[in-house]
Amino acid sequence: IWKRNKNNKGKLYRGVSFFKKKLSIRNRKPISFISLFTLNQMTASVKKESLAQLKTDRKAIERIGFDCADMLITFIGKLNNVCVIAAPEGRSAIKNGWHVASVIAEKIASEMQAVYLPKYFTKKSRNKRENDIVISSNEKINGRLCLFVDDILTTGITAINCLNKLPSPRIAFIAINNL
Repeated sequence: IWKRNKNNKGKLYRGVSFFKKKLSIRNRKPISFISLFTLNQMTASVKKESLAQLKTDRKAIERIGFDCADMLITFIGKLNNVCVIAAPEGRSAIKNGWHVASVIAEKIASEMQAVYLPKYFTKKSRNKRENDIVISSNEKINGRLCLFVDDILTTGITAINCLNKLPSPRIAFIAINNL
């Protein structure tokens, strides 16, 4: 993972993590979110820089996905009737050529032996305040436990908008809690 180098302010080094493993449940009415990692205390600019750097390291993201899958298997097991759905793609997917939440969701689905539904949601616009999430897949998910996966919890608006479009039962899982 990444550690901020105090001697050279703009650089991040591999090695020690800038976030820690800490299972938490956060309530953002009307939804509660489960997360496995929590960011350490840091200034907003350092946090933004660190997360941006992390999103470019696919191997680190895959490792996060594996750790998240391991935790979820411990708590809910490998269930036959689970579908894993990633948050809709944002700007980082366009920049990096891959979508962080999708990499995590795919790893979780693979480890849990669950059905992975890629690109289930799309956004009509990039405005985070609008409820502009649409279902873009024909896949039927009724009767399955829906595990919604996103990479970082900030405001929770995207997750709430997506979860409101999913049938129950559903679980919101966010890898890194940014609150």
